[in-house]
Amino acid sequence: MKKQNLYDPLYLPRKYTQHSVCVILMNEERIKYWDVANKYLSEHFQITNKEFCDLTGLDTLKASELLKKWVKQKLLEKVGDSKKKTAYKKPVSKKAEQTNLLEGLF
Repeated sequence: MKKQNLYDPLYLPRKYTQHSVCVILMNEERIKYWDVANKYLSEHFQITNKEFCDLTGLDTLKASELLKKWVKQKLLEKVGDSKKKTAYKKPVSKKAEQTNLLEGLF
């Protein structure tokens, strides 16, 4: 994926089918700023528009457009509803959705 400059696959647990995973492959060229956001989110719980602007040097409008696009693509989730307190985080599977593969064997 990286060789072709595409986004990495996104793995999501399934709510209704216990032993399966949904894999999303986006046939879209990766935006270079995604690597910056992804690295930041590996070290921090969430990122705000201002933090993203500071990291990338983008203006507020362009940064906001990219963050919203990644939410639409399900690469990020929006946290908070007000404009000033909006942040973004990586989607996380809930413990209730995770499957214990050894459950029921013993």
